[in-house]
Amino acid sequence: FISSLSESSLSESTVMIGSMDDNDDLLNQCLEIIKQNTSRSYAELTIAAKTYDNDWAEQIKKGFECQIKLLRGTGSYTLVDVLHTYAVFCLSVYDFETAEKCLIECRDIHVREKSPKSALDLVITYSNLCKLNAEWRRIDDAIENGELAIKYLKRYEIFAYNGSLNIHYANLYNLVSVSYHLQNEHQKADEYNKIATDYICKEDDSKVKVLYLHLMIVYNYGVFRMTRKNYFEAYVGIELLYWKCMLLCKMDDSEDYLELKGNYENAMARCEMHLKNYEDAKYYVEEGLKTYGELCEKNHVRYAINRLYLLQTLADIYDEDNLNDKAEEQYLSAISEAQQLIDSGIYVAKGRLYEMLTNLAGLYNKTGNYHTAIEICKKVLTICDELIYLDHDYYTIEIIKGLDNIAITYYNFGDTKSAIKACQDALLKCDELEINNYNIETIGYWKSKIRHDMGLMM
Repeated sequence: FISSLSESSLSESTVMIGSMDDNDDLLNQCLEIIKQNTSRSYAELTIAAKTYDNDWAEQIKKGFECQIKLLRGTGSYTLVDVLHTYAVFCLSVYDFETAEKCLIECRDIHVREKSPKSALDLVITYSNLCKLNAEWRRIDDAIENGELAIKYLKRYEIFAYNGSLNIHYANLYNLVSVSYHLQNEHQKADEYNKIATDYICKEDDSKVKVLYLHLMIVYNYGVFRMTRKNYFEAYVGIELLYWKCMLLCKMDDSEDYLELKGNYENAMARCEMHLKNYEDAKYYVEEGLKTYGELCEKNHVRYAINRLYLLQTLADIYDEDNLNDKAEEQYLSAISEAQQLIDSGIYVAKGRLYEMLTNLAGLYNKTGNYHTAIEICKKVLTICDELIYLDHDYYTIEIIKGLDNIAITYYNFGDTKSAIKACQDALLKCDELEINNYNIETIGYWKSKIRHDMGLMM
């Protein structure tokens, strides 16, 4: 039974636009809206949701859109900055479609301006489109935009502030490496991660921003190793720099730095779990929950998903340690919290929900509760069908995993006919991906595994 022990919850960096006019009243009003409405604790957000009929984010969006409409009409030079600010807000509430429209409008404005400054702003816009599409799981678009950002920076770097070029390049290559990783192009991911590392190592990491980006690049490299089950190598690399991450948060307790610390703690917990150091794994989960507890008080919408991943990690640790009752209790608790997030409008929690349901089904399969496991496997397949519009190939792979899992459970339940049918459906999905020229290595692995499982069932 293939558990969904995902190691791909990455924290990518993005270059934020630097052309905002702090004296512009309209822009300050927009920034104030963000400060007031996205930096609230969970309790405050609950009150806000009731006040705005559970649609507080839509009220803020209407305010932005009214201001943007006025700026378009007047041809104001601040339009691009407000559009970018609106895109950042939409990303914070997981409205990827609106964020993309704003960034594309920014891109088109910069293209029309045809100046050195607009070319550098174009680099920033493409880098943000790369990050957005990676989070949206539109990986081809993420890679295309990331490569365009690198291309434009190389073309116009003579106009850039030379002291920051290494940081810009490190950031961009880091973003694209993450995108290649999400597409299972592991060799490319490693290649771009190394280039990012080479660039950032040219800078003095006593500077906070340099240290932050360096730690992020190392973290991503560790996650790449975890994906390939090289847990010891991943742990050694991450553990050596964890103390620097703690030092960074002492120097500056900004949300981005605390988030990176939480990501380190979750990654270390998962490495310790796979290395069967369960008590150490639980220690890092506890530390991570403290970190994300602090972050959720500042901005619950943004960090609730990361906290949820830690709750899943704790359940996975109990599961791996064969503490089945504790694992079941923790999975059910985390699943309930995921559902609450979905009901409150944080739909990306569905991605975490189907992973936890997959692992709970695996637990029930392990303990002989096959009927319940089958019902949960069906729920997982339904959720993947609902999410497939986000990234067809990625969620088709998840459906293949789900079909293989339900096949194994049917077989253990004594229903060989349904088990064989699920395997056949999974192989048809593999053929569909093959036609779409999906990663040959990944398709080959799943075809081999499913045929092996079918051979055992016949």
